[in-house]
Amino acid sequence: MTTGSQVIATLAPRVSRIRDHIDLTRPGVLVGVLLTAPPAFCLGAASRPAIATVLGVLLGIALVGAGSSALNAWWERDADARMERTRWRPLPSGRLTASRALGFGIATSTLGLLALAVAGGGLAAAIGAATLAHYLLVYTVWLKPRSAWNTFVGALSGSTAPLIADASVDGRLGIWGLTLAAIVFLWQLPHVYAITLYRRDEYAAALFRMLPAAVGDTRTRRLMLAFALLLIPVTLLPYAGGVLGAGYAAVAMIGGVAFCASIVAAMRAREDAADRRVFLVSLLYLSSLFGAMMLEIGAREAGVGMRDALPHVNGALNAAIAALLIAAFVAIRHGRRGLHRRLMLSAVSLGTVFVALYVVQTALLGHQRFPGDDWVRTLFLVVLSTHTALAVAVVPLVARALQLALRGRFAEHRRIVRFAYPIWIYVALTGLFIYWMNNFVRPGA
Repeated sequence: MTTGSQVIATLAPRVSRIRDHIDLTRPGVLVGVLLTAPPAFCLGAASRPAIATVLGVLLGIALVGAGSSALNAWWERDADARMERTRWRPLPSGRLTASRALGFGIATSTLGLLALAVAGGGLAAAIGAATLAHYLLVYTVWLKPRSAWNTFVGALSGSTAPLIADASVDGRLGIWGLTLAAIVFLWQLPHVYAITLYRRDEYAAALFRMLPAAVGDTRTRRLMLAFALLLIPVTLLPYAGGVLGAGYAAVAMIGGVAFCASIVAAMRAREDAADRRVFLVSLLYLSSLFGAMMLEIGAREAGVGMRDALPHVNGALNAAIAALLIAAFVAIRHGRRGLHRRLMLSAVSLGTVFVALYVVQTALLGHQRFPGDDWVRTLFLVVLSTHTALAVAVVPLVARALQLALRGRFAEHRRIVRFAYPIWIYVALTGLFIYWMNNFVRPGA
């Protein structure tokens, strides 16, 4: 009889090999790419594509992205071995052979292009093929080792997911697909330059020519600010064109200002920790921006106004934050620091999105009065008052704890977290209570 331990021993190498192939595709980058495609199916389109088209095109984008990452990893395997950040990857560490990675990358890319051709049509597949060629030949092989401006040119291939989605709707490119691509292009520049600043020594060790080494840290940060400032009016074009509403515009404006403020702070601090914060803020900015787009589009398609949808979206965000905080606590108690870090960064990300959307909700709806004049209302007001006071107090505590963790000052980080964590979990859980009372127990008058 086969025991459970024998089954695990048999499956473990296969699971590890599957995980290594997934690592080749850089799933975190793939998620970001896929996030930028869905709005392009809907903005300005006279008709909506079939669900099979949408799913097929998204699959094609994911496969082309996965294949290009695998082929990039195959080409840069020697350089990755010289970088602290990448030497653990499957090829430098020897967990996968170069020939296997090459075959996997070619097969995945080919399947992706076929999916784009079948689901999205000729133009979508052509853009996918051009993206693949540009990323691998122009950026990876030619520019990255030779020119400090490689990121500027390489960002073109990172911004084509909206173009592919737009082209799949009716076989041509429209103004809003191009606008979304411009947003992603401009966003990538300060996002990637922030990485090149706090990883400058590793890039130098890998013999990659990056912008800070060519023009200096100060000028690099100035360019980051210039691109971030230019990004703000571009993100507002869908609102100006009437395809997205005031809720999206508010998120775009708040996110753009916060992004610029983080870069200004990095210009003043001139330290790696500040550049890391720019990187994190950039991720929050992009996810908030495209999340707000899809929220507006989804609410409109469902016949629900943004005003009606926002409380429920914020309630869902609150629930997700509470779940992440609990999971992060369990992870650190079991010594899983990497998982704890990812869960807490996710909680901070969702918390930032929640704050932005709550500001929009308050601007659109005002403060909701809880009806009644009994003990239930008294309980609600007590919970609301403590929730509000602690929500204000926890923001600087979480920000400071995050800053200390990013700097590796974990003893100080733990001292703050002893206070910050219970406060934050209380705020998240009472936020759910307030949402439930306001929307289901006694909807306000």
